[in-house]
Amino acid sequence: MIGHLVDLALLVLVLEGVFLARTAASRGQLRAWFGTLLAGAALLLAMRLIVAGAGWPWVAACMTLALAGHAVDLGTRLTGGRSRATTGSPS
Repeated sequence: MIGHLVDLALLVLVLEGVFLARTAASRGQLRAWFGTLLAGAALLLAMRLIVAGAGWPWVAACMTLALAGHAVDLGTRLTGGRSRATTGSPS
């Protein structure tokens, strides 16, 4: 039962991602949402794997992917969503 709820949450997240890809891309804000969606999807997938009884390496991989998503999100928030190319900062 819990596994099906996680599957439903993943489906809603995918639909949200498709919606945001269409609306945010037209506004140039897709990068700002990428980290948040990645982290959420990876955490939900880790939860699904735990419920399904998968081995710890798979769960650890999902948790690492969630950490990367959070890092992208934090980096985007700290730079105000600007990339180096648009700010003119040296590499």
